[in-house]
Amino acid sequence: MRNSPSCTCAGSEPVPECNRYKGTLDVFYKVVCQEGFARLWRGTYASLALSVPTVGIYLPCYDSFRNLMENFTTGNAPMLAQYVPLVTGSTARSLACISCCPIELARTQMQFLL
Repeated sequence: MRNSPSCTCAGSEPVPECNRYKGTLDVFYKVVCQEGFARLWRGTYASLALSVPTVGIYLPCYDSFRNLMENFTTGNAPMLAQYVPLVTGSTARSLACISCCPIELARTQMQFLL
């Protein structure tokens, strides 16, 4: 049962009770009713603008760094071979984040403007 029958998709001004959410499905219903189905994906373009280049930098760097470090540790320091994924993952992720920092700033500004 609804507490307020005026919380409908009639297009009128929502009453204050309509701004309280009772769960995930309630949020989904109210957003679709009040703003439209397309608003559920608000900010997706901004997130993709950051995700695609970050992953595009991270994966090739990780693979290259891992191959280099595995070759190095196999011949020179076999005891350190177990740390290769940790070091290469950290290095590749740091490089990707540093490279995409300006895109992160633009994404944040885009999300505030939408």
